[in-house]
Formats: sequence, structure tokens, C-alpha cells
Amino acid sequence: MTINCILPGFVKTGLAPSEMIDMMPQEYVTPMSTVLRAYDMFLRGSEMTGQAVELSGDQIHFHSIPKYPDEISRWLHEDAKKLWSKVYAVGNAPKSS
Repeated sequence: MTINCILPGFVKTGLAPSEMIDMMPQEYVTPMSTVLRAYDMFLRGSEMTGQAVELSGDQIHFHSIPKYPDEISRWLHEDAKKLWSKVYAVGNAPKSS
């Protein structure tokens, strides 16, 4: 499974009211071509997973993602495996109520 995140700036789409599109300074608009470049980059780069890119104008900026945001997240991803393996030991699946 591959999950990436694209964080676009302001892009002219049907989601924004036309008045907003008309008032937005052009130098702060992210063109759809930048969005398509980012999607294409992810679709062609199968080794890219867990990436977050911010789109700003014609630029694509990669963000560093922390391995774990806090101790709870770390524990759930690493140490809780011991608990799950005990509960789901062969022939020891929990009974549903």
C-alpha cells in the first residue's frame, strides 16, 4: 500500500466561489499543472511512499515527516505488537461477542 499526501496551495477549481477566484492575486495561485506534476511524480515513483509535498505556485516542496509524533504513537506501532501477537497466537483468536 502506498500513501502520499499532496498539500495544494490555492488552485482554481469549482470548489472556490468565482468571486474568490477573481480576487485572488495571480502570483499566489497554484496552477493545475503543478498539481498534475505532483500526481505524476507519485504515480511514476513507486518507491515514494509516506511523502508529503506542498504545492506553492509552480514549486513542489517535500516535507520531512517525523517517524513518530509522540511516545504513544511509537508504542502503538512498535511495542503493542507484543500484545497483539499474544492475543492472536495460533488457535487463540479472540471470540466476538
